[in-house]
Order: sequence, then structure tokens, then C-alpha cells
Amino acid sequence: MPNRLRTAVLVLAIAVAFADSSIVVLGVPEIVRDFDVAVGDASWVITSYNLAVVAAAAAVFGVLGRFSPRRLAFVGLAAFALASVGCAVAPSFGWLVGFRTAQGLAAALVLVAALPFLGGRAGIRAWILAATVGLAAGPALGGVLTELFSWRSIFAAQAPLVAAGLLALGAAPTVVTGAGRRPRRAWLADATLAAFSAALVGALFLVVVLLINGFGWQPLPAALVATTLPVAAAVAERIGHGLAPAAAAGAGGVLVACGLTVLAFLPSARTGLVVAGLALCGAGLGLAAQPLGRLALGGPRLEQDAAWTVFFRHAGLVLALVLVTPVLVSSLDALEQDAEAVAGEVVLRSELPLTEKARVLNDLADAADASEPSVPDVRETLAPREGGEGAISQVADDLTERLHELIARAFRDPFLLCAAFGLGAALLGLGLGLADGRVRAPALAFAAVALVGGAVALGADYRLGALDDPAAGTDPCRAPPAEGGDGLEAAVERIALDSLSGAACELGVSRAAVLRELAGETNDLAPERLEESVRRNVDRALEAETERGTLDGTIGAFLRGILANAPLDWIREALGGL
Repeated sequence: MPNRLRTAVLVLAIAVAFADSSIVVLGVPEIVRDFDVAVGDASWVITSYNLAVVAAAAAVFGVLGRFSPRRLAFVGLAAFALASVGCAVAPSFGWLVGFRTAQGLAAALVLVAALPFLGGRAGIRAWILAATVGLAAGPALGGVLTELFSWRSIFAAQAPLVAAGLLALGAAPTVVTGAGRRPRRAWLADATLAAFSAALVGALFLVVVLLINGFGWQPLPAALVATTLPVAAAVAERIGHGLAPAAAAGAGGVLVACGLTVLAFLPSARTGLVVAGLALCGAGLGLAAQPLGRLALGGPRLEQDAAWTVFFRHAGLVLALVLVTPVLVSSLDALEQDAEAVAGEVVLRSELPLTEKARVLNDLADAADASEPSVPDVRETLAPREGGEGAISQVADDLTERLHELIARAFRDPFLLCAAFGLGAALLGLGLGLADGRVRAPALAFAAVALVGGAVALGADYRLGALDDPAAGTDPCRAPPAEGGDGLEAAVERIALDSLSGAACELGVSRAAVLRELAGETNDLAPERLEESVRRNVDRALEAETERGTLDGTIGAFLRGILANAPLDWIREALGGL
């Protein structure tokens, strides 16, 4: 096998092993449906792989001196290919996680033991490029395969690519490794790479969850947007080659942090801003990749250096996943109540008849339960109720925009936590000094232009309302009195809406929650408290309409007398059925 072809095949196998850290992200929703598991459990398809890589990279030090790199690489490639086949045909979720763990154990051997066979300085650069682009391209590649075929095709496609590495390994020349202590600056370079990996959890995982589960995108469009990350990384890698490690880490870390901040302050589902944020993250990763990678792999024993850098890179991913996940879960838990309140306000303030408003809210609640963990498609849910006047379409459009604003806001803290890791990478890089490299004007100009672009994107975030509270106006205690005409129908609707506002304020829930309770769709509120609050607030609303002059005083007094003695079921029917 020609040297170039052999090297290309081995580099491809290495890129696949790095890509597997994130390649299945866009397939998780389909895995959730196929195996009927919770999203939190499904995340183990990703976490198990990265944990196994960390564990195996740490354990490989015990066998480096006992077995040759060729034997270790052979075992790793063969095991990875077999485990990929196992993932593709896994009959249950437990088996899938088991095979993913086996993949991770094998991947560590591939990444560590295959490096010495790539050949000299050019081989190191190829390994670093495979690590950078492979990791960044994972979500995009997985998304395309999931959309065109299924999540199983991700693993089916990997097996022959990695198996081809066995042939390339057999034709590789014998490797002679050196001896000696690892330089101190190599450890600091690895720590900086770990911080970069932790920051990239935002660009590799959070963005995908936001686009698929939050904004309701299909895998293929999400994958196309995700290609921004590896493309920007590949371009920046060429520009940043030869930069001093400190300059590379500083500029790269700031760019990654800037990109994640753009994503953190997304005002809603703005594709251009998502692309801008990912481009900044890719540019930062690409600038830092080669200078830090060369420093980390610059010791006397190449396979030992590879083991350490693989350990640190994947440990950074695992650490960030462990820290970011509870923050995201907490934000999404709070989102559920805010979303119900926002949906209620959009619907209740619409021009729909009150009877239709209650039905729409029930449809939305049912759709939310059925589509969990994703956000339901509001337009699709309400389409059957469209009567040709456009009122339902207007509600669907308004509610979709408001929900997207809420969802983007819920991801703010997780993105900012990842941005903090990016700044941490920049600070760690300062300890590397400016030696062993040069400050190249093109690279610095590229970083400066990218930062200006980041500032423009953040300005666009602000101009589009990123700092506005999407849940503002949902507090029933601050709801303005209902407006309307002077007819009886308008008066009845004002009575109902003002009664809902007062009861919701007293009970500490949204107006939509009270309406659904009255309509008999839920049973979350104590009946005694609900009855007392509803009676009191209907009485107040009747009095307000009497004072307004739209309700005759005698009729108002008569209705209030009935209200005082009517059973709650009658009040439920009167308010919930209006």
C-alpha cells in the first residue's frame, strides 16, 4: 500500500474515533423514540463512550511497555469495528450503551497506538487535524446519516472505515519509540486542550439539543448548520499553523467564548446568529489546535504523549457534560411553567372566542405531553382548528415566536458556563509563554476580524431583543383589566378574563392553569381553594361591570346572588364553557 494512501486510511480511522465523541448527538431523538427511554438516559449513548475513552487512556500506560504499538493499534481497530457493528444491530438500549462503551475502550487504543505509524512531524500534524475536524464534524455527519437512513447507519458506516485501518497498519513500517521525561509545558498544553474540549460541549451538544428539541428542526437542516463548526476549524487551522502556543490559546479561547456568548444570547430561532456563533467556536478551535497539539505531543515518547492528550481531551468533555447537564435540566424545568403561562397569555389575549380559547389551550397541553421531551409544533397542532379567518394562524405564529424566545433563554446559563471554559482555556494558555513559536500577522488579523464579527453578532442579539424577558406580562397579578366593547358579549368575556386573573393571582398559577382546571382538563388545585377564589373574583368582576355601566345594577345584583349559592360545578360550566 502506498505511503500516502496508508497514512490517509489511518488518519481517517483516527478521525472516526474522535468524531464518535459527538457523532450520535443528532440521532438521540430517534434513539429515544425507538427504545422508549428518557432523554436523560439516552445521553448515556454519548457519555458512556467518552467515559470509556478516559478510562482506557489512563489504563493504557500499564501496557505501553509490555505490548508493541502495532499490536495495541491492531486490537483497537478490530475491536472498534466489531463494536460499531454491535451498535448498528443493538436490540435494546442496554446493549447499545454496552457496545458504545466497548467502542470507547477500543478508540483509546486506536488514538494512542496508531499515532507513531503516521510518520514524523507531518504525521503529528495529520493526527491533530483529524482530532480537530473529526470532533467538530461529528454532529454534522451523524445528522446527515440519521436523516437519510437512521441512527443505526452512523455505526454501520464506521465499521468498514475503521476495518480498512487494519490493512494500512499491516503495511506500516516498524516504529522505534524514544525514552525520557515529558516536558512540563506539555502538561499545561493538555490542560488547555481539556478546557477547549469542555467549552465545545456548547457547540457540539447544546446547539444540537436547542435546534432539534427546542426549535423543532429536522436532523438534516441541523446537520447543515452544524457543518459551520468543522469548516471554520479547518480554515483557521491552516491560518494558525506556526502561532506561538500562548497566542493560539489566548486568541482561540476568546473566540470560542465569544461564539458561545452569541449562542447564549440568541433572541429566538435565528439561523444566521447560530451560524455566526458556531463559526466563531470553530475559528477558535482551529487557531489553537496545531500549536497546542504540537506542544502536547512534543515529548520523547509519542504514544505516551498521545495517551495523555487523549485522556485530557475527553476528560474535558466528560467534566463539562457532568456540570452542564444539571444546569440545563434546571433551566428546562423552569421553562415548562413559563411556557404554559406564555401560551395562556397569547391565547387569552387573542381575538378568538373564549370557548375556542379553552379548546386551543387544551390542544396545546395535550400536544406538549405527547411530544415530550421536544417542544410541540404549534402550527401543526392548531392547523385543524383553522376556520379560514386567519385567527388561529396568527395565534400559532405569535405563540411559536414567543416559545422560541423562551427556549433560547432557557439555554443561556448552560452556554455561558461553556463560555467560561473557553475563557479558562485562554487563561491557561497564558502560562505557556510566547516561546517556541512566532506571532504571525495573518493569524492575528484573522482573529481580530473574527472578534469584530463576534461583536457585530452580539450587537445583533441585543438589537433583536436578547435581553428582553420573554415571560414578561404573564404574571396574573399584574394583568391589566380586560378590554372590549360595550355589548353583552364583550362584558361576559371581560367578566371571565378578569375572574381568571384574580383567581390565578391568589392561587399562584397562570390564568391558563385556572381555565384548564375549570374546564375539567386538570386536577392540580385544591377544590376548596379554587371554589373560594373563583367565587370571590367573579363577584368582583360582576361589580366592576356594574360600575362600568355595561351591566344593569339589578341584573348584576341578581347574578351575584346566584353566584353566592350556586355549586362550583355550575360555575365551572359557566366560566369554562364560555
